[in-house]
Amino acid sequence: MPPVVATLLLLLIVSAGPVATAHADVAKDAAARIGAALPAGLEVVDIIVPPSLAAARGEVAVAFAAAPRAGRVSVRLSVRDGARERSGWAQVELARPRPVLVAARALTSGKLVGAGDLTLVRRAVSSSRPAWRIAARALAGVAILRDVPAGSIVTDGDVAAPAPVPRGTRVAVVIARAGFAVSSPGVLERAARPGEPASARVDASRRIVSGRLIDGHTLQVEAMP
Repeated sequence: MPPVVATLLLLLIVSAGPVATAHADVAKDAAARIGAALPAGLEVVDIIVPPSLAAARGEVAVAFAAAPRAGRVSVRLSVRDGARERSGWAQVELARPRPVLVAARALTSGKLVGAGDLTLVRRAVSSSRPAWRIAARALAGVAILRDVPAGSIVTDGDVAAPAPVPRGTRVAVVIARAGFAVSSPGVLERAARPGEPASARVDASRRIVSGRLIDGHTLQVEAMP
């Protein structure tokens, strides 16, 4: 191992007991051990195991190349079977839980989303997965495009997109932070669908703020200008 890489490796190693495992099981086992070593607020949402470990069988250990953080990180995997050890670098995506829509009950393709079909929960989701980040009421009445099991995250391919909200619509501009929320009336600057980035002019200050339209009448501010 190059000295630079060896220096970067943290002394955070989690070992598993012996397992008879194929490639998919190596990923599952490694993800569990990585998850157990993460700080609060971070979760494993995706892991790609190197092909060199496809047929590996035995004890699994993991070591981080740097302190865990949200995003894609490299994690060294070692699989030991007796005196033989195989190792390689896995690509792991870590994420923090955020509000996403899930199916409160099974959704059937061809029907319309009804009251109580969706609920907003906090889950860690891969950045590559187009999960809805809007209020459940914003999708009421839209078409269900494919079957979704109860408890599954609802993506933009599972249900039809809601209709655009016209420019000039009156909206509540909500700034929510830990422990408090402030709401001010404003006007939507341009047409946008619920779930999309949007901007509005606040009545009181005449400032334009940006955020995400979470339903037809609410703009959730994500960053102040």
